Formats: sequence, C-alpha cells, structure tokens
Amino acid sequence: MQTSVEQTIKRAQSFARQGKATEAEALYRSVLSRFPNNRNAQAGLAALTPERAQPQQRQPHAAAPKDAIDALLALQQRGMHRELLEEGTSLAERHPDSIFLLNLLGITHARLGDKAEAMGYFRRTVALKPDYADGHNNLGNVLRDFGRHEEAAATYRRSIAIRPNQPQAHYNLATALFSLGQGDLAATSYRRAIMLKPDYATAHFSLGNLLSHAGRVNEAITCFRRAIELRPDHAEAHNALGNALRQADTRDAAMEAYKRAIELNPNHAQAHNNIGNLLNGVDQFDAALASYNHAIELAPEYASARAHRLNLHAHICDWDGIELDADWIPRLGTEGEAVAPFMLLAREDDAARHRIRAEALARARYARTPLPARRMPRAIAASSSSAAVMVGVSAPSGVRWNSEREVVKPSAPACSPSSTSDAMAAMSALVA
Repeated sequence: MQTSVEQTIKRAQSFARQGKATEAEALYRSVLSRFPNNRNAQAGLAALTPERAQPQQRQPHAAAPKDAIDALLALQQRGMHRELLEEGTSLAERHPDSIFLLNLLGITHARLGDKAEAMGYFRRTVALKPDYADGHNNLGNVLRDFGRHEEAAATYRRSIAIRPNQPQAHYNLATALFSLGQGDLAATSYRRAIMLKPDYATAHFSLGNLLSHAGRVNEAITCFRRAIELRPDHAEAHNALGNALRQADTRDAAMEAYKRAIELNPNHAQAHNNIGNLLNGVDQFDAALASYNHAIELAPEYASARAHRLNLHAHICDWDGIELDADWIPRLGTEGEAVAPFMLLAREDDAARHRIRAEALARARYARTPLPARRMPRAIAASSSSAAVMVGVSAPSGVRWNSEREVVKPSAPACSPSSTSDAMAAMSALVA
C-alpha cells in the first residue's frame, strides 16, 4: 500500500503532466512542509520552473479573505463538506499560509474519513504556527485514530502546554493514556477536564468506565449518574450504569437502567443481552432467551449474546436450540469479540481454540497484563486493541475538531454472575 506521501507526490506529478503547475506546486510544498528532505518532492518542485523551486516570499500566516472564509463556514454548517474542500483547496493555493484555512481543510478531510490528508494539513498548520493549541489538538486526534497513541499523547501535551485550560485537550489526553494502559494518569486527565468544565457529560461517562474497568464500582456509579444528570438521553451511560449496579449486586436497579437504555435506543443490542443475563441469573429462562434472541436479531455477529444463548439452551436441554448456534461455535471467541473460554468448554473439544479464546479475553479485559509470547490472529487483536467506541465530531467556528471518543468498558461481561469463579479458574489454567 502506498503511503500518503507517495500518493501526494503522484498526484503532484499528474498535475505537472497536465500543465497544472500551481496545483502541482501546492502538493509538493505540502510534502516538503512535513518532510523537508524528501528528494522526490524537491525534484518535482525544481522541475516545474526554477523560480517556483525558490522559497517564496510571503507575508507570514497571511489570512484568506474574510468573506471567502465565511462562505466556507456556511458550507460547513450545511454539511456540504466536499464542496467546502473543492473551494477551500482552491483558496489555499492562493493563500497557502492561512492558518485558519489549513486547519479548516484538515477538519473537513477528517470528517470525510481521509485521515492521511487531514494529518498533512494539521502538520502544516503547527509548522507555520507552533503555538497554535487547536492545531496540536487536532493533530493529536488524527494520530490517535491511526493508533499512534504515544505520539497523540505527546501532541495533546503540547496543546495543553500552550493553553492549559482547555478541557477538550485534557479529555483527549486521557483517552490516549487509557489506550496506553496508563489508567491513573488517564483518570487524572479526565478529572482535570471535569474541573475545567463541570458539565462535561462525556468526561464523567468515560471516567466512570475507566473506574469500572479498575474495579472501583461505587465511584463509577457516581460518575455514570452524573453523566445521566447532564445528559438524560445518554443511552450508553444508562447501560454502563446497569453494568456497574449489577456488579454492586443491586439487580433491580440494574434492570431499570438497562430498560431505560432500551427506551432511549430500542436497537441497543448490548442492553438486551444484559437484560438476558439478569433474567438468566434468576432462572427466568424463557424471558432471558427472548432477550438474547432480540440482541442477536439486532446484531447477528454479537458473540457474547450467541454464547449466552447457546449455554442457556444447553442448560435447559433444548437440543434443537443448540443447533441454532452450532455453526458459530468454532468462531465464538476466536474471531472478533472476545468470549470467556469456559462458556464453550463443554461445546467444543479443541484446546488450541480454547487457548485463543483465553488470550483474547485476557487482552480485552486486562490490556497491559503480561501474557505468554504467543500471537493472536489479526482479527482478534484488532477487535480487542481499542477500548473506545462512540465518536462525536464537531468543529465550532471551524477551529477545533473535537473527535470525542468515549472510553467504554466491555458492556456485557461474558460470564454469568454465578459462574465468575469458574470462568477465572478456566482462564488461569488456559493462559498460565
């Protein structure tokens, strides 16, 4: 696969062959702003004309005309991102040092999913204006999305050093630190974001998930309740509160939280699965099966719901029901979502797959716990490497790309309440 730099150079070469020297020059210079010693870009720029190859004398950080920027922001407000790119890119050719414009183009590329181009624009922005806090914050978001969490954390820290009292940058730093397994530092950054913005519902929610992940259930419950006070329609927070209440053995309250999550989002497969687990734990098997079935209808690849349904069918000796998921047994916990291996010990006699399940579950739940030097299939590693779901993007005034990622603990524990000790014993035996 070609890198974004190679693709940019090829586009520049194509423009040059078509006689579009201005477009080619802009692309070559965008590469050189990030990689000043790139020989292909240097050669391509020199080949255009000798005078174009010379450093251009421009007014530093020359702003694009206000009316032109206002027109682009109007396109942004209407969601016309591709039209914004078309007009904005043309404007950037005439005003290549406009910080606001470059940042806006980076935000737009990021919104359209072109993170490589977005990174290029954000790097140009901070190269032209190293003290631009929003530019560093936006660059950190793209680095994080590429899985480069250490670089993202360093970039967020640069943004914070420039402007310490920005809650978004502290929040973003926390998500990067959580991905690096640095939970204590992540909690500190979440709390700093909340101190700066007490009504920051997303930060309360993500801090709750981090605390729940660390076993600090009562503190997590407090965070989830606060998030819900601030955003009563936050279905994920209700579902997470249900999980925490279930861990605290307050099952009636957990049931109410799950039901509220479903009222807010009827297609919330995890909440349906979680209700199934509660009902299963009190021997309401028919109702539990109905919940598992609903979860699977909403999300056919939902491994935990299938594993729970499979075990319940076996428990009540419903052999026809077992056949519903028989073809899934080799895949459960070995592809995609992690599943506790003990749930399938009686369903499959394959030690190698049980070990893969054990390792996948341990990696998903205890990301920084040392494991034997054994590689998992890529599909499993990819599914368990990120603790973040739910992305919300906004860019007030076209300045900041607030790519919030709510840190979410796996919301449907794979072992039923009565079987936790058996699950941990099975995992220990398989992973040791």
